[in-house]
Amino acid sequence: MRAPGRLVARLGEGQVPTRTFIGGMRVPFWGINILGGWNVTYPFARLSIFADGVRVSRGKKIFFPFSFLVPTWEARHDELVEVAAVGKIDGITSGVLFRTAERGGWVVFWTVDRLSVLDALSAHGLPVDTTPRRFSYFRPYR
Repeated sequence: MRAPGRLVARLGEGQVPTRTFIGGMRVPFWGINILGGWNVTYPFARLSIFADGVRVSRGKKIFFPFSFLVPTWEARHDELVEVAAVGKIDGITSGVLFRTAERGGWVVFWTVDRLSVLDALSAHGLPVDTTPRRFSYFRPYR
């Protein structure tokens, strides 16, 4: 059984990601925002940035006994209604929020190099809010 995520048909098909980053992720429980979701810690998640969208998924070639619980979350650039810095404590709560308009359509990618991630996203023309906002455990998408 694999944890459900958000998949987009043909995202990145035939493409090599322009940038990839290793980190962690916070996702809603099976697409429902119960208690603000759950975390996959560093280094078990990978952010891949493509010309047409983003993918946050399980890191490749990393042993993680519960890897089947790590979902894949994808969104095309035009589906993203928000890309924002979350967390104000570098190295502890340093992440990037990706949010779509649909219910439960969010993921936080935890990273120790948030500025590089935000720069890579803005290089793709995405409007990025670089001012870190306080991370909310129960409403991380806010």
